[in-house]
Amino acid sequence: MVELLQFARFYYVSEWVGLLLVVAAVVALNRAFGLRYVNALVPSQIIFIFNAVPIIAGFVDDYLGIDRVLHFFLTEFAFIAAICAVYVRLIKMARSKEQLIIRYFSGLTPYVIIAIALMLAVFVYAVTPQDGTSRIEYQTNYWYSLVKPVVQIFGPVAYLSVFIVLFVHNRRGLAYAILIANIAGSVASGSKGAFVINAVTALLMVRDLELTSKFRLNRIDVVIAVAGLSVGLVLTLQRLKLTVADLWDRIMLFGEPTLLTYFAPDPTAACRSLTLLAKMHRGWARMLGDPTALNIDTLFGYAWTIQYVGVNTFTGPNARYSAYLMCNFPGFGIMFGLIMTVLYLVLISGAVKTADRQNRFFPVVYAFAVFSMTTAGQDFNLLMQDINFLIGMTIVIALLPRVRAALEPEPSSHHEAV
Repeated sequence: MVELLQFARFYYVSEWVGLLLVVAAVVALNRAFGLRYVNALVPSQIIFIFNAVPIIAGFVDDYLGIDRVLHFFLTEFAFIAAICAVYVRLIKMARSKEQLIIRYFSGLTPYVIIAIALMLAVFVYAVTPQDGTSRIEYQTNYWYSLVKPVVQIFGPVAYLSVFIVLFVHNRRGLAYAILIANIAGSVASGSKGAFVINAVTALLMVRDLELTSKFRLNRIDVVIAVAGLSVGLVLTLQRLKLTVADLWDRIMLFGEPTLLTYFAPDPTAACRSLTLLAKMHRGWARMLGDPTALNIDTLFGYAWTIQYVGVNTFTGPNARYSAYLMCNFPGFGIMFGLIMTVLYLVLISGAVKTADRQNRFFPVVYAFAVFSMTTAGQDFNLLMQDINFLIGMTIVIALLPRVRAALEPEPSSHHEAV
């Protein structure tokens, strides 16, 4: 990646002009769908902009052809537009459930969230390697699939609860206790500061919902939040034995999947050995015993690392949406990638609508759906994973009333003899 890093930086005015046009297009898309300039999708859109940097630089320097540039921007902007459209719909449903959401995070719920967050922090610290090896290796083991649904569903709810407790219920101490527990879990897992993005996303979610007319950050809140997040970052760097320069390189390398795929002589090289089913949904292919999906060396990031350095170092980039489509679905094969995308978006809307209709677990499903949409563009593997979660949640929520009704004893009727 050292050689490719030159394309993660700008050297010409025309490159900066191109970047400004990309930013303007993202802002225009948000406004076109009626969203605020700064909304819960913005953190994920900023990551998209980091991925656009090498595309712009490569095009200006004549390293990328117009066909690859068009593929990147058309797929990315189409996905961003689709996510914006779905998010607007979810916001409307959530605003109609305002009182339910507020009540959900009252009473003992915040204390339960703190307890679960701390237990998860202890667990992930115990299972995360302490010798500097990648946490991805154990996260791809079968046993972790039993834990992952809890982590993936609980995380968004926990971060959302911080700002509802703070702004709506005005319980500052309790809100910061939840935030600290969340940061502890993130640091314990070896994450490189994902808690910052999660916290900002949750903050903007509450703002988008307009749950309170008094949405205003006090100076003390800003100071405490910045101090807490800074301490979390320092602990993360210390735990991972990283420097600030290493962290900055990691930020720049949000565009790493774009660099590896679009700049490769053959952008399909890392994914060619996979079957179509494994490309469309790796989890389903693994469940059916597909040998190409069972081989860990074919995982997108690992496969590109092998292509680039020759061996699997168990590190590698996330499967950025556009890069994943470019690598796995060349030409008209892109239709198969789009089919999975449409399925994902339909399931997002369907799961939240089912929770809305059943009036059960709505805050949980809504938080998961929004967080899922903010991460899907950065990693197609998460999109595939969340398809499973969404199907499971929809089935459980839809069937729960029937199961409960079936388990309840029928009322007995007593007739007095006349």
